[in-house]
Amino acid sequence: MRPPRPRAALLALLAASLAAAEVPHLVRVDAARALRPLQPFWRSTGFCPPLPHSQADRYDLSWDQQLNLAYVGAVPHGGMEQVRTHWLLDLITARGSARQGLSYNFTHLDRYLDLLRENQLVPGFELMGSPSGRFTDFEDEQQVFEWKNLVSLLARRYIGRYGLKHVSKWNFETWNEPDHHDFDNVSMTLQGGQAGLLGSCGSERGWQPPLRRGGVDSVSLPPRLLELLRRLLRGSASRQLGSAPGRPRRLLPPAAALPALLGPPGALPQRHQLLHRGGGREAGLHRPPQEGQARDPRPSVRPRPQPSAYAGVPRTRQPQNARLLPAAPPPLRGGLGGCSGGASAQGAGSSIYILEQEAAVVRQIQRLFPKFADTPVYNDEADPLVGWSLPQPWRADVTYAAMVVKVIAQHQNLLVANSSSSVRYALLSNDNAFLSYHPHPFSQRTLTARFQVNNTRPPHVQLLRKPVLTAMALLALLDGEQLWAEVSRDGTVLDSNHTVGVLASTHHPMGPADAWRATVLVYASDDTRAHANRSVPLTLSLYGVPPGPGDPAPRSPLDPRAAAFGLVR
Repeated sequence: MRPPRPRAALLALLAASLAAAEVPHLVRVDAARALRPLQPFWRSTGFCPPLPHSQADRYDLSWDQQLNLAYVGAVPHGGMEQVRTHWLLDLITARGSARQGLSYNFTHLDRYLDLLRENQLVPGFELMGSPSGRFTDFEDEQQVFEWKNLVSLLARRYIGRYGLKHVSKWNFETWNEPDHHDFDNVSMTLQGGQAGLLGSCGSERGWQPPLRRGGVDSVSLPPRLLELLRRLLRGSASRQLGSAPGRPRRLLPPAAALPALLGPPGALPQRHQLLHRGGGREAGLHRPPQEGQARDPRPSVRPRPQPSAYAGVPRTRQPQNARLLPAAPPPLRGGLGGCSGGASAQGAGSSIYILEQEAAVVRQIQRLFPKFADTPVYNDEADPLVGWSLPQPWRADVTYAAMVVKVIAQHQNLLVANSSSSVRYALLSNDNAFLSYHPHPFSQRTLTARFQVNNTRPPHVQLLRKPVLTAMALLALLDGEQLWAEVSRDGTVLDSNHTVGVLASTHHPMGPADAWRATVLVYASDDTRAHANRSVPLTLSLYGVPPGPGDPAPRSPLDPRAAAFGLVR
């Protein structure tokens, strides 16, 4: 009698038989057929410091975050360029009051921006936060004027510190996700929000090259946020800009107010819409422990925000001197001068859902605000799933990395490359530069896995690069022009919403020390679903490769250089 074969061996044999019988995927790339310039719109990440935001410097400037940003900046070929950071203005300390005048200490903010520049990164600069809690109510006219002065001071300070050429690469944004009414004890009603946003957008218009400014960034377009956008469009020219607070003022008519708000002709800043998901409700849910202390797995309690009109609770109290913004302002003749509105959708664990919801929201914006039809669109939190600290097994391994690549390929192939689309897609960012914590070093939405070795003397920190950070390095190899590429199986061409996909580019020599190259990035992603130990047979055919220095003769454009792969997913 033959002894029974081990069950594991039978399963392995069955898996091998199924793989051999599976119809292979055919990936074809024509290196001689460049379709369009390939703009790397995905080179961005972001994070949020935990509560309390008044101590943001302890997180942003910590040794752990310095190591993390070193990893981000070390992605080759400039594969990561921007770090979008919440609550930057809480890195500033202030003395005095809005009524008596404020003085600022920029030491922590200077150190953080220096840290980014040392790592060849630029900030996604959100005008968000309250230095030392001095800003509490944007219906207070003095506070609005002081806010506008602070924004002007920031622009002048960092243009003087880093140069206009460098600062013009920064993306400036207004307060993050006002529909989530996460204002950190700053009262932000419709009227106050309008005043604060105009104060952020109406400063320092004469720089050349212009500064990049975004408007309202949000997860959705609820009625209150739509009302804010309408008020911004109708009422920005009706602000009382005649003089400083406490002095006689006059209500400027639209024609006279527009130059005061927008600056000299021809000096309008670049503007963009902001679409994103996540962030507001997930950021800062956990406090990092003190060195050597165990972590509390429970989320810390967020302070209850002040009553907000975004939540359907309107406020009627007006500033003491006069109403800063009319209740029914006349229409604006012109534009917002660099501030635009946007909204976003959530990934909900699906790659294509991100793109579908973006398209729906952009159509809504274009219908309601047709002046913004040609405005570039940013999605600076295009993450597959909301909640950065929520541990998910698929975030720990190559499943997350492949999904990030898939989302980018879908945007390139279905949106950017779509000549019939009216969307000017300019930036896709994953909000994944957070620091993970015990007991989930790998399974949170991060680029690195953090190990806090607190029981060793001296305590220290180790960061390990996760597969998603390696994927950003692979994406950095894509540049120049997008090549024609397609994936087929059993004679059927597959679109970008299938498991196996491809993104290819070519680079032409820029000088005698440069050389031609082609990059073919193939991914296998079933979104958040993992398939352990399953292989996908794949054949890659690369056509149109020009002759190299060692080739005896030119190759035919139709002669493929093929390779067979077993793609593990």
